[in-house]
Amino acid sequence: MFYHKLGKLPRKRHVVFKEKDQLIYEKLMGQEGFSGVSSLLYKKKIPCSTVDISPILDKTLSSNIENRHLNNKHYKTQKLDIDLDIFSARIPLLKNAEIEISVSTFLYDGLFVNSSHHEVYFIEEGEGSLNSEFGVLPIKTGDYVVIAKGLYYQWNIKTKVKYLLIQSKQPIKFPKRYLNSMGQFLEDSPICERDIKVPTHLSSILDDNEHKILGRRDDEYFEVTLDHHPFDTVGWDGYLYPYSISIHDFEPLVGRLHMPPPIHQIFESTHFVICNFVPRLYDFHPEAIPAPYYHHNIDSDEVLYYVKGNFMSRSGIEQGSITLHPAGLVHGPQPGKVEESIGKKDTNELAVMIDTFQPLYSSKKAENIAVKDYHKSWLKK
Repeated sequence: MFYHKLGKLPRKRHVVFKEKDQLIYEKLMGQEGFSGVSSLLYKKKIPCSTVDISPILDKTLSSNIENRHLNNKHYKTQKLDIDLDIFSARIPLLKNAEIEISVSTFLYDGLFVNSSHHEVYFIEEGEGSLNSEFGVLPIKTGDYVVIAKGLYYQWNIKTKVKYLLIQSKQPIKFPKRYLNSMGQFLEDSPICERDIKVPTHLSSILDDNEHKILGRRDDEYFEVTLDHHPFDTVGWDGYLYPYSISIHDFEPLVGRLHMPPPIHQIFESTHFVICNFVPRLYDFHPEAIPAPYYHHNIDSDEVLYYVKGNFMSRSGIEQGSITLHPAGLVHGPQPGKVEESIGKKDTNELAVMIDTFQPLYSSKKAENIAVKDYHKSWLKK
């Protein structure tokens, strides 16, 4: 990420800084100890003035995972039961030790902190803002919202909402191959700095009442009570902050012949990558086959979340469908789809893909919405 600042700051770090004769306190938020990206926040109240920390003993995530079955899967998230609270909303459909993937229409509007996982929300539907210690970040349909672990935040969504949530043990970043040695996006990158949205202004809430923050660490939830509101920031600067980027600002790369999935990549982490398929021209060689070739996954499980449009290689896919094609099995276009694609000029599809480098396990929640005998959809009828 690039350097950004907001609000009032002293000229130097770690010096006396006052507002109306009141000392302002520094809070360093950083990754990898003191070696990774960080930001310095300036707070009106002592950041760790805590009244209480209590575990929420009856809410855990560990009991929801089924045994892994090696099979191609199709899950219809349209058939999910309506989540009534954050605990059910965050039950993953798919997970392993490094990543959790969930879909919900319930978005918790209280103060929240994830102490063990970095988060990416893909906002399939919704308008509003993400409010945090770093300020107000406007949000709209189609946004990826990236939130580092340990950050206090609160959603302010004014419309109907549906989202895909990816939680990761490791930081989620832009692909290294898109960046130069200084961290600037290269000219041939499908995204650039102008596409990234950052907090626009600070809330600077001064409130001496107690405020409860719901938190998660690994498989357990807890509640922290502070003697003040955590959004009491008067200024901050650095490289670590929440941001958003729209799927609609991703500029697809195309070629004369079929291009492999990495050209669709938007994020990477240590144990997975995130790609998106957006409206684009098809391959323009006179004998090109636009449909993808059949692929034998060897090192990754492929998850596709279908957002909008017609995905030309598959039948029976609906908005909100998720397919899982695990390592060890072949997948690709269904019968007739290769032939249908020949001569087509463009596509209007919209989808998010997650490729994990460790096997994924499904939850009971996922298996309840699984399409029966999906693996037989490649048989000619």
